[in-house]
Amino acid sequence: MKRIFTACFLIVFFFFHIVITRASDKEVLVVYFSRDGHTHMVAQKLAEAFDADIERLRDQKERTGMIGTLSAGKDAMAHNVTEIEPLANNPNDYSVILIGTPAWFSNMAPAVRTFIEQFHLTDKTIGLFSTCHRIGADKATQQMAELISAEKAAGYARLPLTHHDLEEGMLAEKIKQFESAINAQRLNE
Repeated sequence: MKRIFTACFLIVFFFFHIVITRASDKEVLVVYFSRDGHTHMVAQKLAEAFDADIERLRDQKERTGMIGTLSAGKDAMAHNVTEIEPLANNPNDYSVILIGTPAWFSNMAPAVRTFIEQFHLTDKTIGLFSTCHRIGADKATQQMAELISAEKAAGYARLPLTHHDLEEGMLAEKIKQFESAINAQRLNE
C-alpha cells in the first residue's frame, strides 16, 4: 500500500512539474539591431505575428552621422564584434529566436554578430531576417546562419527584405511565408 501511495505521489508530482515548466517557458524572442528604423519596424511586425517578446540590441559604439556610418560599414565588412548593452530577456528562456539585422555591405551589423557569438543558439529554432536598400539582405542572413551553425545553416528560415518589400501588403505576405517556414522547421526538429 505504501508503494502504491508513493508511486501515485511521484506521478502526480512529475505531472505538475511538467505542466508548470511548460507554462513558464517562453516561446519566441525577436532580437534585432536597427540604425535607421527599417529593421525595427520588421521586428515589431514579427513580434506581433508571433506573439513574441522583443529585444533591441544597443551598440555601445556610435553608429549615427557620417563618421558612425563609415565606422559601421567598416566594422561590418571586417566582421568585427562590438560592445552591446546587457539584454533584458535571456535567450536561453526561449525555444524560438528570430534575429534581425540591417545588411551593411551584405554583412550583418556588429551588434548582431556580438549577440550570436555570446549565446549558444544551436538548440533553438532559428529565424533570420535582414533589411537593405537594394541588395545584400540574403547574404547577411546566410552569414548569420553560418555563424550560428554551419551544419544547420541551410535549415534556418530566412526573411531577406529590400526597402521595397516593406510596403504593408507585401511585408504581410512575406511574414506569413516566414511564419510557415518557422513552423515547418519546428516540425522537423
